[in-house]
Parts: sequence; C-alpha cells; structure tokens
Amino acid sequence: MTIEAKNTVRYVIALLCAVGVGGYFLYAAYPKIIEPRQFAIDIKNYQILPQQYLNLVALYLPWIEVFAAIALIVPRTRRPGSIIIAGLLLFFVAAVSYAAFYKGLDITCGCTGKDSAAAGWPTIQRNIFLLILTAIAALLPRKTTAPATGFDVISLGATKQPVVERITG
Repeated sequence: MTIEAKNTVRYVIALLCAVGVGGYFLYAAYPKIIEPRQFAIDIKNYQILPQQYLNLVALYLPWIEVFAAIALIVPRTRRPGSIIIAGLLLFFVAAVSYAAFYKGLDITCGCTGKDSAAAGWPTIQRNIFLLILTAIAALLPRKTTAPATGFDVISLGATKQPVVERITG
C-alpha cells in the first residue's frame, strides 16, 4: 500500500470516528437545549453542583457540546475539539461513577434528555467507547511524508524563460 493510500485510509477512518462522536454529541445536546429545565433537574440529581450553579450549567453545557462536536468534525479544528470532547467524557465518567457507585443514587444519566438511560456501567462503557473513537479521530491522521523545506526562487534565465530553483537551508 502506498503512502498516499495509507494516508487516505487513515483520513477516512478518522473522519468516520469524528463524525460518529460529533454526531452523537449533537444528537445528545439537542434535547438539553430544547428543555434546559429538565437538564437542570438531571444535573441536580447527581448531587455534585451547588443549587446556584445548576441553571448556569444547564444553559451553557449543551452549547459547549455543540461547538466541541462541530470542532471535532471539521478537520482543521479536530484536535482542539477532541480535547474538549475528551474532557467532557472523562468528567461525565467521573460524575456517573461518583453518583451511581459511590453515592448509590438511582438516577438517569441525562445524556439525551428526559428519556435517558440509567446512570451506571452501560453509560460508562458508552463514554469510554466514545473516548476511544475521539482519540482515533484526533491521533490517527498524521503525515508520513516530510514537509518540503526551503523556498522557490523564480528568475528569468538567459533564454528569458522563467526558471524555478529550490533554495534549501
């Protein structure tokens, strides 16, 4: 397989992972944006945040998810988007672990609105899977050819035709 073919395969796999994770985050953010009151209730059920911060988080967190998802999908901003998405996923795994296992709360995860699944092992497994896909999307596409060094100088030769020379340092 040629270097170009390997780069194409890497790019396609990374793009599919980015679109999958980004699409899921867009899908999950929609009901939180539409029903911020329900999302505030879901956040309250975790018993992590003080009451005065619930509405603030319920209003802004879904939009952070939206912008991070878009950044993950766009190749130019994939790495910053993946860092934000990974941070959100790790925080959410910690929050579910704390609420469901340490405190023993029987709550829904709140991931996709009021019809979300129970917070527990399936939620943690899903988020670890999304974290792996995010890492693949960010780390898989890499250049395997060395970038060109130097710069081109265009001059008119003795025949008055342009001559291009590469100057390297």
